[in-house]
Amino acid sequence: MTEDLAALSLAARDVRLQVDLDGGIVARWTISDREIFRPLPENVCDPMEKPLQSGCFPLAPYCNRIAEGRFAFAGRDYRVPLNFGDHPHAIHGLAWQRRWTLEDRGPQHLTIALAEPAGDWPWAFGVRQTFWLEPNSLDIAIDLTNRDERAMPAGIGLHPYFADPMGGTVEIAADTVLLTDRNGIPTKEARYPDGLPTPPDNCLSGWSKRAAIAWPDRRLELRACGPLDYLHYFQPADADFLCLEPISHVPNALNGIGAPMTVLDPGETLSGTVHMDVR
Repeated sequence: MTEDLAALSLAARDVRLQVDLDGGIVARWTISDREIFRPLPENVCDPMEKPLQSGCFPLAPYCNRIAEGRFAFAGRDYRVPLNFGDHPHAIHGLAWQRRWTLEDRGPQHLTIALAEPAGDWPWAFGVRQTFWLEPNSLDIAIDLTNRDERAMPAGIGLHPYFADPMGGTVEIAADTVLLTDRNGIPTKEARYPDGLPTPPDNCLSGWSKRAAIAWPDRRLELRACGPLDYLHYFQPADADFLCLEPISHVPNALNGIGAPMTVLDPGETLSGTVHMDVR
């Protein structure tokens, strides 16, 4: 175990949590030696690769995609880096590609933080995550603060990969599904769940902020609090994981898809929490 992981481990009875500062990720969450999140493989050491192989990574200062990395805001045109190989769009924000710092810790909680100057994102911002571990549950709170002198669009979310080796049954109450093109940009809307494709990689709106995964021997219940008004549901064919991602805006919101993103004035903060309970 690296020094970073050793410094960022929590335990509660037979529950273990490991957080890695590369990307601000959850490397592992186990209950009675059962993986709840997909575990980060021990041989993955590249900081840029870790989040994509991890159990959960943060989404900030925007969620999902910005088409071609271009958008207009407050009368100005902006361009942000295309940050995912040859993918044609900017994706998942910047926080997952940055090194975080340990801010606080206690017997059952860890707080890590990120301070980012204006640059790849045109506004200076800060992000904080707090992890609270209980014997049967994990809470992850995420806060995004505008540290710039100008108002900025803001989005937050979490991208968990739930370990799903037995093919759990997903339970979600939602109104609509935003169907996407092959590169993940929404193109039309359909009724949920009738219009949900298989395998799904789509954003749900009008969800109850509650979801569940039922396995033969256990059940995970997820509850979102705060402005996490949308849920991205991603379950690749034949994968041993699935993603239920609470987010504060739909993909490509900066280009007029769905409701506008939250706008933070200087010093303002956008906060949300995801509670996950396993029984």
